[in-house]
Amino acid sequence: MKYFTFILILLFITFSSCKNVGIQESYGMLPNINSGDKVIIEKTADNTYDYGDIVVLDTGRGFLALFRVVGLPGDSIAMEDYMCIINGKK
Repeated sequence: MKYFTFILILLFITFSSCKNVGIQESYGMLPNINSGDKVIIEKTADNTYDYGDIVVLDTGRGFLALFRVVGLPGDSIAMEDYMCIINGKK
């Protein structure tokens, strides 16, 4: 019984640090995250981002949206022939 209680407490602590468990319902994050994939969203106080990071935004319409960081402040971003060009580099 002690082990069962310990495991429950450990699971509670682990999942209480998570903001949400969501299901990706679009194809915008392919090939890394497929439609229907379950993702665990971790709360963080760190507001520094780098290229390739995945961020989650609350749309206010009952679902969360996943986005990948492709540019940082000061970057020049363009789309050409379905390719993302960042600071003049493909």
